[in-house]
Amino acid sequence: MTTATATDRVPCAPLAAAFERSDLTAYEVCQRMGWTNVNRRQASTKVRRALGLKQSQNGNGDWRYRRTMPADLAARFARVFDVELAEVGL
Repeated sequence: MTTATATDRVPCAPLAAAFERSDLTAYEVCQRMGWTNVNRRQASTKVRRALGLKQSQNGNGDWRYRRTMPADLAARFARVFDVELAEVGL
């Protein structure tokens, strides 16, 4: 087993599924992630885009669903959703 570095990327799908299974609202997830400067509407967008559940705009102006995320962000989401790191590819 290899250890992920900060530049590694992992799939969003396992964490998106964990979010959908959880009883947490997007706002509660933001609070637990330390993203405290968002209101409830912004929280929904921020969490769903980060998890690949809502389209986000890339540098070219194209709108796409995120398929991967940085390993360090994935580890933070895994802690919030109480998911084993190995389940998300870390």
